[in-house]
Amino acid sequence: MANKLTPVQITGLCQSTVVNEITEPSVASVYPNPSGGIFQITNNELQIRNLEIYNLFGEKIYSSRTTNGVNPKIDISKHPKGIYLMKIQEGANNYTKKIVVQ
Repeated sequence: MANKLTPVQITGLCQSTVVNEITEPSVASVYPNPSGGIFQITNNELQIRNLEIYNLFGEKIYSSRTTNGVNPKIDISKHPKGIYLMKIQEGANNYTKKIVVQ
């Protein structure tokens, strides 16, 4: 190892992967996104069984269970502004969407 007084590029120490979005099939759209805290899910073919929203600390802040397949209107406007993760359960499939409260 050589001591240098000028910066040098070091390669091969670690690898990193940048993920811009959660990559899952786009079966539903959440709109408006971002919003003031009221969201709607659009996809007529999607039969939501369970819907949960988590903050970035992993705390569940919202939960809705549907039995008739109606896609609910979601109101989390009482929660702080920020980024949340919406977990949509449809049959045996789970989808995660990023939502933003402004």
